[in-house]
Amino acid sequence: MRPLLISKRKFDIRVFALIVAHADTGLIRGYFYEEGYLRTSSKDFNIDKWDNRLIHLTNDAVQKNSADYGKYESANKISYQDFDKHLLKEKNVSFLQTIVPKIKDMVTDVLEASGRALYRPETSHEGVSRSEDAVNYNAFELMGFDFMLEQISS
Repeated sequence: MRPLLISKRKFDIRVFALIVAHADTGLIRGYFYEEGYLRTSSKDFNIDKWDNRLIHLTNDAVQKNSADYGKYESANKISYQDFDKHLLKEKNVSFLQTIVPKIKDMVTDVLEASGRALYRPETSHEGVSRSEDAVNYNAFELMGFDFMLEQISS
């Protein structure tokens, strides 16, 4: 896989989803947050420099240690709207209209596959027994998902 780059730099897409469990109804609902951001690296991509974390890892814990942190974008972040404009100009593809719906589908698949396991602890976990009251609760979980894109042919 050859990652899609922004100005020769690697990036990932951070999206958020909220899972809410309702004890009264037993329903688990997922909500996709429409706003997110792209996290960019501070250094130009080079596949041969695989050991350089500033090239390959885009999270703040790594990038904030770079002298170039914030040089290209404030806090190495790009909004969805700005990325949409960039992708339309460079590749004639809408991030918001084409890619975000696919990301939303993947997040939905994850939530559907794991929602009950996350919020119905009907069996013991790691040797800890659960009382009957433990399965009747309201809960929520904010989850962050990270995605990368492959290069798109022009």
